[in-house]
Amino acid sequence: MKSCPSCNELNEDSAIVCTKCKANIHAQSSSYGVIIAGAIMAIIGLIFLMYGNSQNNNIGSQLRSLFGSGQTNPGTPWMIVGGVALGVGVILVVVKMASVKK
Repeated sequence: MKSCPSCNELNEDSAIVCTKCKANIHAQSSSYGVIIAGAIMAIIGLIFLMYGNSQNNNIGSQLRSLFGSGQTNPGTPWMIVGGVALGVGVILVVVKMASVKK
């Protein structure tokens, strides 16, 4: 038996909507899945940012940048991907947290 998130009515395990209030029983669990995925994406993005920062700040890349060899720093792509992943992850978490509280 599953409890409805809206009215706490007990429903069969196979039920998709509540028999009493007709609310979607599975809506809450899918929102939590998106929140977890967003949090994982934000953590991975933060790791990529830190890795890219460490690649840009090692002595070899500092010397290449100083003497102008024309190469980009090796950590820059990691920082771009990490920043995008962090931003998308945070937006997913914030938007879904706001919709779950309604």
